[in-house]
Amino acid sequence: RMRAVLIIALIAAVALAKRELTDEERVKYDEIRQAKLEKLSPEAQTAGKKIHEIFQAKKEDRKAAHEEVHAFIGTLPESVRAELKSIRRGAHSERKPLTEEQKAGFQARLQEKLDKLSDEGKAAAKKIHEIRQANKGDRKAAKEAIDKVLEGLSESVRDELKALRPTHHRGQRTSTPKA
Repeated sequence: RMRAVLIIALIAAVALAKRELTDEERVKYDEIRQAKLEKLSPEAQTAGKKIHEIFQAKKEDRKAAHEEVHAFIGTLPESVRAELKSIRRGAHSERKPLTEEQKAGFQARLQEKLDKLSDEGKAAAKKIHEIRQANKGDRKAAKEAIDKVLEGLSESVRDELKALRPTHHRGQRTSTPKA
C-alpha cells in the first residue's frame, strides 16, 4: 500500500513540476497553432478558436476547462472533430498506452529509488500524494500546498525527493525546477 502511495506521489510531483511557457515560447506556440488552424475548414477553424478561448478563460481551473471543451467537442460534427484531432498539440494524439512490461520496469526502478529514501523522505512523499489527491483539478492550490511542505523539509530530504523525479517521461523532456 505504501509503495502505491509513493508511486502516485511521485507522479503527482512530476505533473506539478511542469513549468509555464516563456513569452517567447508562447508566441512561437501561438504561431504554430495559427498556421495549423489556417489549413482547416472554416468550421474547424471556428471550433479551434473556441477551444483556445475556453482554455484561456479558465487557466486556473484546468479541470473545468477540459470538461467544457469535451462538452463542446461533443456537439461538433464528426468531420470537424477529425480535423481538430489531426492538429492536436504534442504527442498526446499519437501516444500509445504503456505495455505491462514498461509499467513493470517503471515500477521496479521507482521502487529501487523509494527503498533508498529515509523515513522522513517517505513521509514527505506520502504527504505530497495526499495533497495531490485532495486538490484534484486545482493545480495551483496543490502546487502551493506542496511548496509549503517542501519548504518545511531539510535540504537533504528535498534532494532525496528531487532525485525521484525523472528528467524524461515517455521520451519527452520535462522541467524539474528546484524544490
